[in-house]
Amino acid sequence: FILQSISSPGVTAGVAPTLTGKYYGDVITDGGVTWYIANNSAAVAVLIDTASTYIRFEGCDFTGSFFNAAQVVNNFGGNAPDVISFEKCTAAGLVGNAFNVLAARRISICECEMQVCVGAFTDEGGIYTGSGSNGEATFDNNLIAGGYSIGIRLGNTGGGHVSATGNKCFCTIGLYVEANVTKFDFYFNDCGASAIFGACTQAITVAVGTSNDYNIVYNKTKGATTGVSDGGTGVTKNVSANNT
Repeated sequence: FILQSISSPGVTAGVAPTLTGKYYGDVITDGGVTWYIANNSAAVAVLIDTASTYIRFEGCDFTGSFFNAAQVVNNFGGNAPDVISFEKCTAAGLVGNAFNVLAARRISICECEMQVCVGAFTDEGGIYTGSGSNGEATFDNNLIAGGYSIGIRLGNTGGGHVSATGNKCFCTIGLYVEANVTKFDFYFNDCGASAIFGACTQAITVAVGTSNDYNIVYNKTKGATTGVSDGGTGVTKNVSANNT
């Protein structure tokens, strides 16, 4: 379950609360801390599954006690969701990835704001593409900051193409590409430092592996501890003109 404290700030717990026999609305006491059950641990605000097509969300607020704001999956093994669009949406107060894209043919996430991640993980991101997301993905002009470990994280090792342009990612890692991911473009993203949200530790990182066929060009990384770390061994790539 996802728990929410209703105690005053600064009050600490002694041990993990016991949930046996507890239900929504029950008061859960742990030393000096009082909790309520906010949601189940797998809750998502929006679930988009097999064969879903032509779905658009505009100006929606997905803030709340959810693990993910939106999860895009193909649980039934048919056609992956296609032509999915999120525009000018907000997601905050989440535990895991805001937009968890595990399977999609065509998806766009643009001009959205993701902040205040409350998870205790080291890999939660504003946007994540899993290995089953093998279509066309466009992520443009999003703001991702305020507690996320990673701004945009690509794990679509099965193929597909991802374009990320004009995003502002002020996280521990701004843009992260897992090993062996191909066909992605990063243009004009700001992963350096912000007067409001602070600086990235790593601006853009491509993990060591066979990543190939990509462009990392004209991104702002100045102010981050590490600018661009390119571990891809492919030869068809352009990593240049980044402001470090």
